[in-house]
Amino acid sequence: MASNRRALCAGINKFKNYPSAALQGCVNDTRDMTSVLKDFLGFTSKDITTLTDARATKVNIMKNLLPGFSAVKILPAMDPTMIRPGLSSTCK
Repeated sequence: MASNRRALCAGINKFKNYPSAALQGCVNDTRDMTSVLKDFLGFTSKDITTLTDARATKVNIMKNLLPGFSAVKILPAMDPTMIRPGLSSTCK
């Protein structure tokens, strides 16, 4: 049976136009969140799209985000929807 669950995890350490503003931890946070979704919340690898660094572009994020949120409309009211911006990292 196909799952109605969807997750998009994105993290950027290296910014193309701002190489001096590299961060540490965003990609690791993304991997950690993916693990939490799988290990504790029952998501499968097929339910999760992970985008990091050069793959985490606006186009790729929007392409993967919009289908997931349109599916939320058909989920029962008790199914969680979580938007968690990854805003905590350290500069080099």
